[in-house]
Amino acid sequence: MPNSDLFISILFLIYYVIYIYKYRIYRHSYEYLQYSSKFINQFSFFGQNDDDDEAEDTTLKPSPDAKTNFIFIKPLTQDLPAGQEVRVLIGFTNKGEKEFVVETIDASLRYPQDFSYYIQNFTTYRLYQPIEPSKEATFEYRFIPSDTLSSRPFGLVINVNYKDVDGAAYLDAIFNSTINIIEPDEGLDGEIFFLYIFLVAIVILAGVGFYHLATSFKKKHLGSKPKQAVELGTQNKGDVDYDWIPKEALISSELG
Repeated sequence: MPNSDLFISILFLIYYVIYIYKYRIYRHSYEYLQYSSKFINQFSFFGQNDDDDEAEDTTLKPSPDAKTNFIFIKPLTQDLPAGQEVRVLIGFTNKGEKEFVVETIDASLRYPQDFSYYIQNFTTYRLYQPIEPSKEATFEYRFIPSDTLSSRPFGLVINVNYKDVDGAAYLDAIFNSTINIIEPDEGLDGEIFFLYIFLVAIVILAGVGFYHLATSFKKKHLGSKPKQAVELGTQNKGDVDYDWIPKEALISSELG
């Protein structure tokens, strides 16, 4: 019975390891991306924006009197780690003769094959910062990609919304391109760590099981052998040394 329980435990651990690997593969698959985007569409930061917002995005244009630029400062590349903060510096220069008011900065992740489909919306920064003619300003925008979207390319759009003193609204998509969401490099992954633990446990259990099997087999094998008689050898009276016995005792024993 102990051997059967040990065998069942080993099978269970092997099944669990296979299940974890299947989950990881499914997690990063295309079907999981579609499923997750549809499932979390009900939350506030996921899903498609209203039709009015989409119409506004398509009609508003940047002003020819404004110049914008940006740079990623954390990280320094466009490979963004999932679940970690991303920081972008945005520069705004007023080249015209009218004052501009930078109202909001927003960003979102889009489906790479169709930028009209929203995967994740980030926080909208409400600034309402006036920029006088021939002046410039720098803003920092931060966002955190969802940790469920790692190892996939996505479209990233960063918008700067501003107005002039006459009330004319403008929108400048300072970044509108595909980026990569990658897994953060934080050393050994938790799931991989537990997989290693289970593999080590399987090896230990297998070794214990083989040891018990070998021990029980050895006991049965030794118990079936007949006991061997111990040979004491033969005694030869001619080999006895009689020199230490007195001669009188020897003569009396011979006469008797």
